[in-house]
Amino acid sequence: MKVASKRFVDVIPMLLQMNFTQPILLAVFNETAETSDGVLDRVLMDNIADVERYQNVSNQLKSLEAAKNIINAY
Repeated sequence: MKVASKRFVDVIPMLLQMNFTQPILLAVFNETAETSDGVLDRVLMDNIADVERYQNVSNQLKSLEAAKNIINAY
């Protein structure tokens, strides 16, 4: 569609999409498509220390919630 003048708010998002967003997404997609499953597993797998820390915090939260329920019962 031809228009007399292009609006700034219409043109800039399209230019950003074409020049920045699409190339970055394509590069990330191609990089992950070419990466072996072993490498992706190491990258995406949770760190053992993080899992232990999460479990400790989760247990502390359960203890605090139990204590809160006991306090609120009185």
